[in-house]
Amino acid sequence: DPFFASYATPPVLAKLIEQGALGQKTGAGFYKKVGKDILRLDPASGEYVAGGGKADEIVARILKKPPAERLKLLRESKNPQAQFLWAILRDSFHYAAVHLADIADSARDIDFAMRWGFGVQQGPFELWQAAGWTTVANWIKEDIDAGKALSTAPLPAWVFDGPVAANNGVHHAEGSWSAAHARWVAPSTLPVYQRQAFRETVLGSGAQAPLKAGTEVFRNDEVRVWTLDGEVL
Repeated sequence: DPFFASYATPPVLAKLIEQGALGQKTGAGFYKKVGKDILRLDPASGEYVAGGGKADEIVARILKKPPAERLKLLRESKNPQAQFLWAILRDSFHYAAVHLADIADSARDIDFAMRWGFGVQQGPFELWQAAGWTTVANWIKEDIDAGKALSTAPLPAWVFDGPVAANNGVHHAEGSWSAAHARWVAPSTLPVYQRQAFRETVLGSGAQAPLKAGTEVFRNDEVRVWTLDGEVL
């Protein structure tokens, strides 16, 4: 795996693996649920202790900012919590880009998997694109070159050159980028999707927003009544 070629397992992670603490299915990992309480691992002692921590106020404010400003502030902040969040996001962007050609037909599949499987509001490619594709790509490259990233594997060439760079992201009106086929891949046309008035979309696809679609008949603070374009009540 080129991503993990230069990656050494941290002692804390090695200890968890040795103990069989591999996550929720084994009953423990970095966190452990005891009754209704969720305990966290204390890496110094190796014991599980009460959580109870909250994000610093500055970090809470940063997280409310629009994507471009949010990522910039997290990266530039000296706050350790902000630095930790940036590192998680940077490494997830990096990992998704390096492995896209091998694990998914297109970037859309990655974003859907993360949204539907982990409950995040945006997939990694959507957030990266929303925050400014080239800017974030250069930040990731700078951190890789500086030895700050999880891996020294370089970002794929398609990140910086070609259709993706020209489009400022992997999602386009023609489809989402397939690193394996080096082209935009349109959404599936299976019959099940044709029955949906508004199928799931990704940021950057140019799809019509459901709450702004159709012909509006009535609206107040609680409800919006509308018809599909070309249809009447």
